[in-house]
Amino acid sequence: FEDGEDVFIFLDPPYYSTIKSKLYGKNGDLHLNFDHERFASNMKKCQHLWLITYDDCIEIRELFSFAYIYPWELQYGMNNYRQGNAKKGKELFIANYRLEDMMIYSKTETELV
Repeated sequence: FEDGEDVFIFLDPPYYSTIKSKLYGKNGDLHLNFDHERFASNMKKCQHLWLITYDDCIEIRELFSFAYIYPWELQYGMNNYRQGNAKKGKELFIANYRLEDMMIYSKTETELV
């Protein structure tokens, strides 16, 4: 990582639980060969503010136990949402800072902006 002030990094690596997926790269090589342990080790050393989205599984929670981990659910697919049967995914926000410390509130301080 380059030095610099006011640097923020957002990362969305291949998900751990889909390790056999061939979604990224030529013939899936970026997904199949992604080193999650090395990635976590490098992020632990990174001095910039960073936020990662990952699938919620015990392996990722263990690899990033040094960071702040926030579980969240999201709904996949706009068409499914309209039909009322949308699948919900369980994912993680992982950061090297407390997300609560970065939230911006409206004047009433009851709504996130």
